[in-house]
Amino acid sequence: MGKYQRDRERRRDPRDPGCPRRPGRTKNENPDFPDFPDFPDFPDIPEPERRQHVHNYRGITSYDDRHRHRFEGQTGRPIHNGDTHYHNYQGVTTTDDGHQHHYRGRTGPAINTRRGHIHEMAGETSLNDGHRHNYEESTSRPIPE
Repeated sequence: MGKYQRDRERRRDPRDPGCPRRPGRTKNENPDFPDFPDFPDFPDIPEPERRQHVHNYRGITSYDDRHRHRFEGQTGRPIHNGDTHYHNYQGVTTTDDGHQHHYRGRTGPAINTRRGHIHEMAGETSLNDGHRHNYEESTSRPIPE
């Protein structure tokens, strides 16, 4: 089995400690995200000797409570873990149906492409107006810093 296939399976298995959607994480005490789980235990300090880059992303949430939201932003710097890396991201959705949602998370591992690599990102928004939305998108290619 190739490295790409192993990474793909690792991304999709929520029991894997490297999966950003791992269940059973503890609650975050950040007042901006009171109902969001903490990130899994990864080193949070980027390694300066490695090349720094970020990724752009944009997407549309799931259709819930008769509407959707758009979101876009830029990831943080890479967080290296073994032979791959991840990025943190966070933001606020567009205002639709009179409200917004916050979102944040950690991308999946790097997926090599012909022109660099991308990351998958998936999660759930904050609770607002009695509901949440899901999202699942891919990032852009790397943008060197």
